[in-house]
Amino acid sequence: MPDDPRLIFLNNRKINPIFAIIESAWVLAGGNELTPLIKELPHFSTYSDDGETLNGAYGNRLRSFFGFDQLNVAIEALKNDCVSRRVVLTMFSPSDLKVNSLDVPCNTEIYLKIINGALDITILNRSNDLYLGLPYNVFVFGILQKYISLQLGIKIGIQRHFSDSLHLYEKNIDEANDIINFNNINNVSFVSSNFDWGYSDAILNNIQEILNNDYNAISDPCLASFLKNFNRVNRLLKSESKDFVFSNNFYGFLAYQCFSPIGYGADSNEYFEKLRRLMMASSIEYKFKQLSVSSSENIAQNIIKLANQLKGQFHVLKKTVDSNAGPLGFKSHENEELSLRILLLCLVWTTLDPLTANSSIGTIQKDEIKAAASLLDVPLSELGPLTLFENELFLALSKLLID
Repeated sequence: MPDDPRLIFLNNRKINPIFAIIESAWVLAGGNELTPLIKELPHFSTYSDDGETLNGAYGNRLRSFFGFDQLNVAIEALKNDCVSRRVVLTMFSPSDLKVNSLDVPCNTEIYLKIINGALDITILNRSNDLYLGLPYNVFVFGILQKYISLQLGIKIGIQRHFSDSLHLYEKNIDEANDIINFNNINNVSFVSSNFDWGYSDAILNNIQEILNNDYNAISDPCLASFLKNFNRVNRLLKSESKDFVFSNNFYGFLAYQCFSPIGYGADSNEYFEKLRRLMMASSIEYKFKQLSVSSSENIAQNIIKLANQLKGQFHVLKKTVDSNAGPLGFKSHENEELSLRILLLCLVWTTLDPLTANSSIGTIQKDEIKAAASLLDVPLSELGPLTLFENELFLALSKLLID
């Protein structure tokens, strides 16, 4: 995977990537002024005690609040001792206990360690909103991790979060369920791996330009174009004219995911719509799980239908299995349709619930699948699970059926 933190681009998950980029630059710059943030999210002023600054600003806490720059000291400590377990950065102050502020740090401490030649970061958190806060925390602290790793000349490692109170508010439960239902983790990972990332370097090299809204001075053309086209002012101006251009790269897809569902952007982008459908393809796996508890007739009908849709594509699915199975491979027949039926029925068998597989209910389900095999002329001797290849096969099926 690319050595870069992740911005969320999930289906049905609207975040503000412009704000995430600005906040990450703001933290690294060490400021606590509201101005850079409220240009993109005006409501952030409600967390300010004086209308101008934020008391709990992480960058300020890390770089000057305690009288010295914790980041610089941490970097030097790890340069001097690469196995040190003493590099702890503090964002919560004892004085926060007695201050009645609208903004007290939620993330309280950071641990930095070099493990296997890469920089691991661990963030301790007193209170974390799973839906609204965590996605931004992951990205902002990921950019911080990348900054420190570059100073050390090593790659980024693992990012961990420990929350004393990780919560999902009732008002966000429906949205959270939508995200789960419309995204398949394996397919999201596949889409992610096909993008050319690298935006963290662009952010780190243009911190002041980002904070000053000086987009023409940003050295990276893709980041500059993204910020110029999709900043809040432009979104408000163009929400009716629908004249955005979505580049066929990660920035374009990010904008398409976050802004086009609420009225921005012209006609739908065929390439991005295909990626959206691929990320939603959990319905393929769900379909097989439904079939595993269905009647033999329904199983057979659906297998025949799928085999017809996949005509001429058995070699793709066989290759998926063979590349993971070595010399064992997957037995094929001269009759490609029979080979497809066998493989698809084995996938139905694979999705049987392991918790009930050996119960009386599981026996009934297996009998229905065996009866479906008879209807499909599939030899029972060739019926069995494909557990080792399940994820890869569902991904391959998703791509073939969407194409």
